[in-house]
Parts: sequence; structure tokens; C-alpha cells
Amino acid sequence: MNHDGNSTTRPVVVLTGATGYVGGLILEPLTHVASEVRCLTRDPSKLHGSIPAGAVVLRADLASGEGVEAALRGADIAYYLVHSLDETGDFAQLEERSARNFADAARRGGVRTIIYLGALGTAPPGEASEHIESRSKVGEILKSSGAQVIEFRSAIVIGASSMPFEVIRALVERLPVMVTPRWVNMPVQPIASRDLAAYLLAAVNPPRPGNHVYEIAGGEVVSFRAVMRTYGRARRLRRLMIPVPVVTPSLSSWWLRLVTPARYRIARRIVDGIKHGPVQRDRQSLIDFEVRPMKVKAAIDGALADETSRLRFLSHGRLAPVTPRKSAIARWRDGNVIVERRSRFIRADRTRVFGAIARIGGETGWYSFGFLWRLRFAMDRVVAGVGGRRRARKPGVPVSGDTVDLWTVLECKAPVRLRLRADMRLPGRAWLQLEATEAEGGCVLTQTAAFDPKGLLGLLYWWLLYPVHAMVFGGMLSGLERFVMLEMQDTPAR
Repeated sequence: MNHDGNSTTRPVVVLTGATGYVGGLILEPLTHVASEVRCLTRDPSKLHGSIPAGAVVLRADLASGEGVEAALRGADIAYYLVHSLDETGDFAQLEERSARNFADAARRGGVRTIIYLGALGTAPPGEASEHIESRSKVGEILKSSGAQVIEFRSAIVIGASSMPFEVIRALVERLPVMVTPRWVNMPVQPIASRDLAAYLLAAVNPPRPGNHVYEIAGGEVVSFRAVMRTYGRARRLRRLMIPVPVVTPSLSSWWLRLVTPARYRIARRIVDGIKHGPVQRDRQSLIDFEVRPMKVKAAIDGALADETSRLRFLSHGRLAPVTPRKSAIARWRDGNVIVERRSRFIRADRTRVFGAIARIGGETGWYSFGFLWRLRFAMDRVVAGVGGRRRARKPGVPVSGDTVDLWTVLECKAPVRLRLRADMRLPGRAWLQLEATEAEGGCVLTQTAAFDPKGLLGLLYWWLLYPVHAMVFGGMLSGLERFVMLEMQDTPAR
């Protein structure tokens, strides 16, 4: 086996947790080094349409053992990336049962290597959190499989959509003033998601025989308070932190429940882990692997850049069913970004619908509530935004870099997609995408609006103006459909 993917004996890899954050980081790269990647999940629909070539989806339930042995049969390498942080009841018992089912199936299936992601903790024996103890116990159970076990004990992960990062983000974005308990001064050593993925992928070729436990962390030790301040500087948010000595981690997690979108059970277990200072003591990972972890600022800058440079939230996410008689709307959050997607069926071919999309703005307008768009243009001019400097849009189909009223064209792919970035004065960043997808008897018009609020002001802006936005964007789809229908009536039949 080798990482260049040229070997004729590339391994068969099983990936658990493919629908999770870490699994998503390594799924596509694994297909370049494996002959086959088998993605195990209880619900295959969660991976529908997002599986790269070289990967297959298999239904399996680790808790019950159903389907696990069949999935592991004939595999060379198995990644164990599942955890039960968000489960109710005795999550430790559930984790142990799942690990035993996996280890038994791996032994019977002849798996050669298990790569396991655990948690880094430095508490004295008997004082570790239930979460840390459970992760260590899982590692021991996996060794009963008889396979080589490479266990990575990771510090908190900095990456868009990782739960520790989302806790940090929500606190700093939403609270101009924070009353901080003592545990925020505990040392932590956050690892960038890119570095975590690099370790996991490098373990496809174990550096040494036998079982090994590797502690992996970032390039510097800082306090949790410093991590929050670094995030604030990256987002240009000034935050006042007032230290108090009396708030316990238990009370802090309840506070997190009120002010963050993070799920309470996960937030509490993250806090329980942080209070013991997850710092790397054993540096063997730096000797055995060619990974040089980045520092906190680079990790946060990279996470924020990855989130918006690819604009995945515009093309991925939730898709509600659309029929000729039923439009659809879906709303969700992708990290800090609020996303709203509307879809409707139009009895017209995609080329004609995209023609209407490409004309949007300028003299054509935005297909509904033109007076509100003109008002927004005027408001931007008053606050010295681009509203007072923009020239009229060019005629014809726009190209990347063109301006359309208060927007810049990021992509125009005829007859599929028009993607715009808002240039108006906003307490955050905004994007709008219009897509036409072929369907039987016509096409589906999909509109995706996304807003990345900056701080509490950005959130207030979104929610206070949401009724207006819903009316305007909903009206845009209806107006665009009417425009297409009228154009078809005016076009003489050939």
C-alpha cells in the first residue's frame, strides 16, 4: 500500500462515522488510496448524492451489530470514528457495546488494522471526565479484535462544524460581554481539522508494527480564553471577558445551552473535557508521522476560509421534495451561516428558465417588490455603500466579476446556475444562488439565500428583517415563474 494510489494492492477500507464531521474530512481523500471505501451508516439516505467515486454505502448498526460483520468481511483497514456524545441515557455503556460489536466483527472479518480516534485528556487516574474515560475504554475494547490498533487521542478540533469550534464561535459571535469561569483559563492545545485529517490518512500505512496510542494536538498550548480571543480578532469582534471564580463547568454547560446552537449534552461533555486541560504530553506522533501541526491563529483562519471559499452551503444541504403542485422550503445552519432554500416546479424547459435568471436586476428588476429593492438601493447610498457608485449592469448573460445592482457575480454557469455575493452594507456577509434543474415535464427552480451574521447585531438584523426577506425572496420565485409563463405565451408556436 502507498499514498500515491498507484499500488495494485490498494486496501479495502471501512469507514464508520462517514456522516459525521471527521468522517467527512477523510472520505474523499480515502478514495484515492483505497480500492474501495465502505461507508457504514444506520441511515444510508444521509449520504445520498454525496458519495465520491470509489465509495459505497452500507447499512449497519454498531449498537445492535446488525450488518457490521458483513460490511467488515474482507476489509484490510477499518476506521472507528463514531461516538455517542449526543446520546441520552448511559452513553458510556452504548459506546462499549458498539465497540465490542465492531471488534468481534473485525476479528471474524480478518481486518488487519483499526484506526481509532479517541480523546486527549490529562486528568489524574479516577478524576477524568466520563467522556474521556469512555473513549479510553473503547480503545482497549478494540484491541480485543486481534487487529493492529492505531489510536489517536486528539485535542479539541478547530474546523468549521466541529463541535468545540461551534461552541467557541457561538459564544464570541453572540456575547459582546462574557462572564468567564475559571476553566476558561485551563491550557488547551487545539488541533486544526486539516492536521487531524493528515494524521488519520497517514495511518493507512502504519509507521510501526503493533498497537500504538498517539497523542495529537496543535502547534501551541494556549488557554481556552485565548482561543476565544483569537477567534474574535479573526472576525473583528471586540469582546469583554469578565473572570469570575464561582461558575462551575456544570453551570457553564447550562449557560452554553442558552446562548449557543450547540446541543446541550455535547456542550457539557466538551466543557468537562476542557477543565482537565487536554494538552499533549507524549510527542511520539511528531516522530512517527510527517505532520507539523499549525498554531491556533492559522487553524482558525483556515477554518473560516474553508467555510466561505468553497461556499458548500449553497450547493449542499437540505433538499425538500418538490412536485408540480407543491413548492418546498428548507432552513438550516451551516456553522455560523444561516441558509434558506426555496424550490418550485416550473412547466418550462431549463434553458428558458435560466434565461429569465440571467436577466435579473437592472432594467428587468428582481421579479417582485421592486419598490423594496429600490428602497434598499437608496439606503445603501445613504450609508456610503456601493448603492451610490454602481453603474448599470451590462446587457446579456452576466459573467464572473460583473455587477448586478448591489451584487457581484461569483459564477454564471448557463443554463444551470447564477451565484451572487452581496456588496451592500450589512452586519455580515450574504449570498444568493438561483439554479435550474431539469425535471420531467419542466424544471425545478431553486433559490438559496445565505447569511453569515457578524456578532449579535448580525443575528438581530436577520431575525428582525426575516418577514421582509421571506416576502421578497418568496415573491422573487413566483415573479420569475410568471415572467417565464408570459414569455412562453408571447412566443409564437413554430
